[in-house]
Amino acid sequence: MRRPVHHGGQGTSLTALHAGVPQLVLSQFDDQFDNADAVVKAGAGVRLLQEEITPSAVARTCADLLADPTFGESAVSIAAEIADQPSPAVTVSDLEALAR
Repeated sequence: MRRPVHHGGQGTSLTALHAGVPQLVLSQFDDQFDNADAVVKAGAGVRLLQEEITPSAVARTCADLLADPTFGESAVSIAAEIADQPSPAVTVSDLEALAR
């Protein structure tokens, strides 16, 4: 299983969740902190704050992600929730029907 390490942008965070992959988020600014908080709250990964980011901390945290299966289980569960959501095409069709 892949374990992405990323900056916490919306696209990267949601793509990893969609793929059911645990994450190490290294937020730098703006909404990346909120996205990291959401990943952590969901149990699908961990984050390091800027002042915590060192090569050894990243290596140790990655090892923790690999050793603890609960992160992967949570990520897979979220991926299933995402898969159960209606597609944009279905949503538009439903909205059109409601508007009539």
